[in-house]
Amino acid sequence: CLLGISYSLLACALWPMVAFVVPEHQLGTAYGFMQSIQNLGLAIISIIAGMILDTRGYLFLEVFFIACVSLSLLSVVLLYVVNRAQGGNLNYSARQREEIKLSHTE
Repeated sequence: CLLGISYSLLACALWPMVAFVVPEHQLGTAYGFMQSIQNLGLAIISIIAGMILDTRGYLFLEVFFIACVSLSLLSVVLLYVVNRAQGGNLNYSARQREEIKLSHTE
């Protein structure tokens, strides 16, 4: 349950951010790149989890997953703090982003 919640928090923080950070003409490439990285991570983590389970057992596997969740939570909090310190532009509404885009084109 905790792993699913942390993954959801990380995913809902990262995927929408791409549209704000990457220029519009490169969005397809950026989303493809993110999907590739996510699939690579899923493959590598599955292999590592299998190795841990075979050699150490379920307790160490749970510790590994808790470490992954903790790292994910730390990343989200760090992203929030850094964004807040730099003006909070990742939390702008669609209207605020459009106003910024219009003010930069003038």
